[in-house]
Amino acid sequence: MNKFLIEKLNNSVSKNIKVAYVTVTKSTGSAPGRVGNTMLVFSDGKIEGTCGGGKVEYNVIKEAVKCLENNESKPFSYTLNEQGDIGMICGGLMEGFIDVVKNDKNLVIIGGGHIGNFLYNISLELGFNVTIIDERIEFANSKRFPNGDVIFGEYSKVLKDLDIKDCYVVITTKGHTSDYEALKEVVGKDYKYLGLIGSKRKINTLMSDALKDGLNIKDNDRLFTPIGLDIAKNDPAEIALSIMAEILLIKNGGSLKHLNMKR
Repeated sequence: MNKFLIEKLNNSVSKNIKVAYVTVTKSTGSAPGRVGNTMLVFSDGKIEGTCGGGKVEYNVIKEAVKCLENNESKPFSYTLNEQGDIGMICGGLMEGFIDVVKNDKNLVIIGGGHIGNFLYNISLELGFNVTIIDERIEFANSKRFPNGDVIFGEYSKVLKDLDIKDCYVVITTKGHTSDYEALKEVVGKDYKYLGLIGSKRKINTLMSDALKDGLNIKDNDRLFTPIGLDIAKNDPAEIALSIMAEILLIKNGGSLKHLNMKR
């Protein structure tokens, strides 16, 4: 893979753009591609690089776009004879792999107050792509969050159609009512982690309301509430750190064991 494609791939992934990385692993006869040929395919079908051109490449691009849509990687194989899938009779075989590459560090912070702000700063240091949502303009602007994707609007309207698949989601709004409003919109969606801030008393009330409203929370092992690890006092910065520690625990499949050799 050449330097240009490496830079293009890294830049795309850093901007949370999924890319299909195509590699030719086998080529015989008159197959157009050669072993080691690489190509990037984007969701709109645009490409960088080549896997040989022609009808084979055209079909590989179509396969790669489907892989991006389905979020799955897969091998491909084309036999270039009359019995092959694409009707080429030049003779040969071309095989390869389509690898869907994406950023797995995507954080959505619902509520841009003190805790949300501290969490935003911590997450940037760790390389997360961050989206901040708030219905208060003073907490949803690019001056407060210059390196995040800021969305201003009512939680129910913004969250209804927001895609949070493969995201870590934190609800930390200004109060009980807006927390529950956000929870109702996102709890039934597909995500990696959903954390809801609050005292045990507040959480018990929210959970009771959710059950009455028929929300899917009872067996939801991706919902964490009260949020965070038990390492913080009542301080926004420490709470934000405890939240990120829990997210990393889930993301990296870690444990709560000390690494201290004296133990």
